[in-house]
Formats: sequence, structure tokens, C-alpha cells
Amino acid sequence: MIILRYLVRELVGTWLAISGALLLVIAGGRFVKYLQQASVGRLQADVLWAIIGYRLPGFLEISLPLALFLAIILGYGRMYADSEMIVLEACGMSRLRLLLYTSVPAVMAALLVAAISLHVAPWGLRQVEHILQIQAGKPGFEVLMPGRFQTLDQGKRTVYVQKAEEETGYLQRVFIAELLGAAGGDKKRSHFSLVFAQQGHIEQKSVDGPRYMVLESGGRSEVAAGLSAGRLASFDSYGIRLPDPPTLRPATKEKGLPLEQIWGRPEPGRQAEWQWRLSAPLSIPVIVLLAVSLARVNPRQGRFANVLFGLLVYLVYLASLMAARETIASGTLSPVPGLWAVHGLFALLTLVIFFWQQLCDRLSSLRRAWLGRYKPLTGDRPGV
Repeated sequence: MIILRYLVRELVGTWLAISGALLLVIAGGRFVKYLQQASVGRLQADVLWAIIGYRLPGFLEISLPLALFLAIILGYGRMYADSEMIVLEACGMSRLRLLLYTSVPAVMAALLVAAISLHVAPWGLRQVEHILQIQAGKPGFEVLMPGRFQTLDQGKRTVYVQKAEEETGYLQRVFIAELLGAAGGDKKRSHFSLVFAQQGHIEQKSVDGPRYMVLESGGRSEVAAGLSAGRLASFDSYGIRLPDPPTLRPATKEKGLPLEQIWGRPEPGRQAEWQWRLSAPLSIPVIVLLAVSLARVNPRQGRFANVLFGLLVYLVYLASLMAARETIASGTLSPVPGLWAVHGLFALLTLVIFFWQQLCDRLSSLRRAWLGRYKPLTGDRPGV
């Protein structure tokens, strides 16, 4: 029990540290993507943290198995490099017993990943989809952000709104600069339309109809680049049509459905989805067997000797699962065997890697026995 507690403490500590680092990298990359959407008005800044929070279970579904894989290789690799594992083997610790001890934290990790993959991550995707639908339904404020200059219509229009009330649609101190292109046959001079108003509001007569920014108490002028003269006209009311908000891609329908709505359904997309959700916990025994096999290193090689090869095999495994999932969803690949064929193939590969040394020793002993049986006699033969 002392050895078991020591190994579990070694693995769990390393696993949590690597999981935190991977989660920070994955969540940070996705946060940057959402921040870019917020900077152009496709999302409101106050919903960014809510979206990241709901997406965290999906990030953990990816990072936890990989973190466990790296924790086993690095943790046991350190013990091999420091000769701790050599001492344990001298005291009777076999590789099978080491694998049995490793299965204790592996089972805990598999249960946690199964709960996240089957229930928590789809629930988070449904919440994110709900937030995105609310953002897409806001009348005009997904493209207008107060207090900053924004470019619309592929850079042809620049808009500044000092104050915007979301509930009422009220706008205050609006400035719009629009590029009109060359005018009057002068192709070298670009003409601009400048509009400024003290107040305005967003108007949309129907749900699916066009949206307009109606400005009040302002003026409009047209100027050409390099010229100081221009035409100025004041107005009491002036309407400008706003571009349609970009369509935000929500989570696909199957990814956000509860497990009971996709389990055993004949549709290819739902077949692929529930097999994919089960693949996360089912992959843990495979990667644990592979990690224990690759963690054995020579003390002179160091703990990082087999990390690169292990990551390569893991990435091929993950890419094969993703490719099989897409082909099942498209109807190209039959759901049976489906993703189970990928798991079986890599399980067989990891078994070969795990017992490779024993297989080589067995073949060497058979070779020596065969050579010894047919070894030619040397020296003087009797009677000669």
C-alpha cells in the first residue's frame, strides 16, 4: 500500500499540473478568438467570460486524457531516470503490477472524463448556443459598440457612437465617415461622406426586416481628399441602413443534444456523436498502457527520451478517431465497427509495444535453442 500511495501521489500531482497548463493554453486560444469577435461587434464583451466558462468542460474533455498520458510518461520516466523504479523492480515490482497500480488513478480519470464527455460538455454547448442566439437577436448592437471607432461594410464605413442604450436603442453623438469612391471623373481623388448627429436610434420594423440607424439634429457633408471645400447640409432626420449582423456559427445540433436523444438512434450524425462521447473514456486504458510502456527509459537517456514518440502515437490515435467520426457522420463509414475499430487497432498496437521486450527475449531464446540443437560437433570424433 505504501508503494501504491506513492505512485498515485506522483501521478495525480503531475496530472493536475499538466491539466492546468493545457487548459490554460486551450482556453486562452479560444478566448482570443472570442475577443476578436467582440472587437468587431459580433459579441458583447460582458458575455465572453460566460462563454469561456460554459466551454471549459469541453476543453477538459480534450486536455485530461492527454495530461494523464504525459503525467505517466514524465512521472515514471523521472523514477526510471533516478533509478527509483530499478530499486522497486529489484524488490519484486513487475511491469504488470506497475500497470495494475497505475489503473487506480486511471479509473478515476476515466470516470471523470466519462461524466464530462457524456453530460457536462453537451450541456455547456447548449448554454453557449443559447447565448449566441441571444447575441444574434439583438437589434443592431452586435455591430455597434459605444465609445470606439468601428469599420463596417468591409472598411467602407467608419462609425463612432459615444453612448448607446441597449434596451431603448437610443444613440448619442454619432459620427459616420463613408467612402464614396471617385467622383466627377477624377479617379485620383476619393470622396467621403461625413455625417454627424446629436442623437439617434436603431429602427427595425419587422423581425426579419432591414435595420436602420435614424439620426436626428445633425448635418451631412461631402468632401474630397486633399480639398478643403465641401458641401454641407443640415437635417432633422436622416436614415442609414445597417449591414446585417454576421451569422455566428453555434454548436452543431448533435454535439449539444443530451445523451438520451442520440443513444441508439439510426441517424449517422447521432451514431457518430455517441460513439465519439464514449471514445474519450475508452481511450484512457489504451493511452495508459502505451504510457507505461514508453515510460521505461535508461537512466542515461533521461525522462524525456520517449515523449516525442509517445505524443506522435497519441496524435495519430486522436486524428484517426476524428477522421472516423467525420466519415460516420457523412454516411461513408458504417457505424459498425465505426470508432471501435480504431480503438481495437491502437489497443493491439499498445499491447505489442508493452510486451515487445518479452517477445524479443522469447524469440532470442528460441533462436539460441534452435542453434544449439543443430550446432556442428567440434574436435576429434571417437574411433577416428
